[in-house]
Amino acid sequence: MTRPVDFRLIAATNKDLRAEVKARRFREDLLFRLCEVTLPIPRLADRGDDVIVLARLFLGQAVRELGLPPRSLSRPAELVLLAYRWPGNVRELRSTIRRTAVLCDGPEILPGDLLLEEELLVAAPTSAASLDVPSPGPALPAPAGPGLVFEHVDLPLAEARAKFVESYVAHTMARHDGNRETAARALGISIRSLYRYHS
Repeated sequence: MTRPVDFRLIAATNKDLRAEVKARRFREDLLFRLCEVTLPIPRLADRGDDVIVLARLFLGQAVRELGLPPRSLSRPAELVLLAYRWPGNVRELRSTIRRTAVLCDGPEILPGDLLLEEELLVAAPTSAASLDVPSPGPALPAPAGPGLVFEHVDLPLAEARAKFVESYVAHTMARHDGNRETAARALGISIRSLYRYHS
């Protein structure tokens, strides 16, 4: 006896299935059946401001679900979240925010509260635009003015890096006479992101 059914199959993977087919690790006929509609989702580190939107969402959820006092992300902490590689994508971000919400000492979360691995913070990304944060690498214009790099030597590395980014953007804006469009182009970020760093 047969019964008619009506259903939709939704599948997710972090693999390139066409490459897997070529390597003979995935059946080609199954790929054709699965990929009628494909929705590629970029990794979290390539999604710019989504990191902050999700972090704030997860923080609010953690406060409500765990019965915690109100918490908020400081601007330096947000800059560190943007500069992190997030190899575990959204799940890692959620776990990080929940852990931080429980362990931080005050109502405002600072960079040091995040307990992120320093080696996974982007120091000189290959594409600053893809990470939506300015790169201090040689592809960007050199900052003007003395003391820009070493004025925060008494701070933790993550917080000093965040302050450097703010100073760097401010100097770049000054060198471009306050023209946000040309400054954003020189920094390799969007104008919307520039407003976050230099309001």
